[in-house]
Amino acid sequence: MFSTFTAIFEALAAIEDELSADTTSSRRDQLVDTLLSLRNTMDKCIQFWFKFEERINEIQERYSIALPDILPPGFGKEINEQEAESAELESIVNMYMDMPADLEAREVTAEYPRPSNQIVINSFRKGLGFWELTMLKEAVAEFNKVVEEEPNLTLGHLCLGLSSAQLGKAEEAFRELKLVLALDQNKSVQALVFNTLGIILTEKEHYRQARHFFEKATEAAPDMSEAWFNLAAISYNMQEYQKAEEAFEKVKKLAPDDWEIELHLGRSRVYQGDYKKAAEALQRAYGLNPREPIITFELGLIYRILEKKVCARRFFLATLKLLEAKR
Repeated sequence: MFSTFTAIFEALAAIEDELSADTTSSRRDQLVDTLLSLRNTMDKCIQFWFKFEERINEIQERYSIALPDILPPGFGKEINEQEAESAELESIVNMYMDMPADLEAREVTAEYPRPSNQIVINSFRKGLGFWELTMLKEAVAEFNKVVEEEPNLTLGHLCLGLSSAQLGKAEEAFRELKLVLALDQNKSVQALVFNTLGIILTEKEHYRQARHFFEKATEAAPDMSEAWFNLAAISYNMQEYQKAEEAFEKVKKLAPDDWEIELHLGRSRVYQGDYKKAAEALQRAYGLNPREPIITFELGLIYRILEKKVCARRFFLATLKLLEAKR
């Protein structure tokens, strides 16, 4: 069974390699058909997973069995490896679900009490499963059951707030997450909540309030790269380019191989008139991703400003070639 999943992801990697290279229109259509076929296969797997969970719950209730409520090591790690928010949540969930029963753990256990109701445990696990499958509506419904049954369960409110935010239910998310802030003093949790509240307010175009929450997130967790990036991006959009540059410099130390950070860092310097340092940042972005036409175009512009006509022409021509390759 697991070899099937391995084959599916290997097929995805092969398709992506072909799509990133020059392919004919007919071959591209074939690859799209293959992607649809793979998606249909995974949809069937999801249906089997639903049936499996239902049967497991029936067996537990019928024979009075309580399976250990422990998530496997690295829960969600492979799927969400590039998502800082999911990684933060994973560590919090694992701390909650897999607590050692020794004296040192009692303080943590008091902070994150385990649910006493098997129905709540089942809903919580189902909610996490739906969330992993990006079935947000179903995840929110399950987490709602959790907080209704056990309103003092902080992690239930946290998961409900985060999933509601992703679903676009801003008011519900704000209510739940503000409640978490009132109940929980854990710095990692607070940073995750502050960052999410900032994202919600950004989507509502309340930029100044959003920046306040991003700043709070970086204070709570100075190594949270996503919060630093969001703080930099919103400062940039507010045309406060000095603050944007400072925040991009912070996130650059946490994610040194991210070309987008170098790109935005260069742009922030352009608006401040520091063209030489802007060119240096854009050159680093180009070194990390030489196939991105946005970078080559920006380099063409900056070298034209610096009156380096040969360099400017080279990057403008590179931009045209990259755009033609993407057609």
